Amino acid sequence: LRAAYAGVHEGMVQLRHHARYAMFAEAMLANGQPADASRVIRDVFGASSDPWGKPELLRLRAATERAGGRTGEAEATLRAALRAARTAGSPAWELRAAHDLALLLGDRHPETARIVLEPVFARFGDGFETGDLAKARALLARLG
Repeated sequence: LRAAYAGVHEGMVQLRHHARYAMFAEAMLANGQPADASRVIRDVFGASSDPWGKPELLRLRAATERAGGRTGEAEATLRAALRAARTAGSPAWELRAAHDLALLLGDRHPETARIVLEPVFARFGDGFETGDLAKARALLARLG
């Protein structure tokens, strides 16, 4: 992943395909490489203070913060991701950020976690199922 990222990083400013970099960061997180994921996200924000996919990049930044034991920073970053998703008018990114924030808050503050996630989840109607909706539904059931 590091070598693949290094290969595309050279053209970051010209390409501006921030979704590609979000995928690198997500894969690095899944592969147990939070420091590398953090570097990717830092590079994207260094190239543009308002990148395409900002809510998702903030959500991934929060994951790197959480992996580093910085839960307070992760919570603040997830709240920023929620605001950015609402500003962008993106319910899917809002659901992902709300899920991750509810997950972070769940053990300490289950009622607050439910208050964060439930209204976002409720805006999605019946009739279709995605992985993000399934994860949100399962977390809401766990929160009671």
